Amino acid sequence: MFATGHHNGMNGGQEPAPKYFYYRVFEEGLGLYVRNQFAPDKSLGRVDERRVFPKTVAIFKRAVAKHENISLSRVAKLLFTPEGSDAPEAAQITTADPSAPGASIQNPFLIVLSKVVDGVADIVMSQEDEHLAAYEGRPQGWVDIQPSSSSETSVYREVTPTVS
Repeated sequence: MFATGHHNGMNGGQEPAPKYFYYRVFEEGLGLYVRNQFAPDKSLGRVDERRVFPKTVAIFKRAVAKHENISLSRVAKLLFTPEGSDAPEAAQITTADPSAPGASIQNPFLIVLSKVVDGVADIVMSQEDEHLAAYEGRPQGWVDIQPSSSSETSVYREVTPTVS
C-alpha cells in the first residue's frame, strides 16, 4: 500500500537548496563587467549549477555568456585563479567541494572577455576551427583580418551590430 505525502526524511521532503557557480567577468582594458550582479558583492555573478551540464569549462562559459547576454565569442579565457592560465575547455568543474574554483563567493571563476574596439571584438580561432569554417563557409558577420598560412591560429573579428 502506498501512502501519499511520504518522504524519505533526509531533508524534510524539501528540494535541496540550489548550488551556484560564482564568477567575476573582466573586460580587457576596461575592468569589471557583470550585468547580472549578485548581492552583496556587485562585482560578482552566479549561475545555478543545474544550468551547467555536463559540468565542464566549455559549458560553463556558454551558461555565463547566455546569463550575461554577451556573445560566446567574447569569452576569451576562464581562469581558476587570478595568476592561473586559461582552463582547458574539457576540464570538469564542481560545486561539491566548497574550496573548488567557482564553488564559493570567496573563490569565484575569473572570466576574461576579449576587447571590443569600435563595436568589433577580436577573438582567436584554433586551427581546427579554421578548417571547419573553411569547410562550412565563413559564419555570417565574420571577417578574416589576419590570414595566416604559417601560424597555428588565425585572428578573426566579429562585427557587433550597433543600434541607431
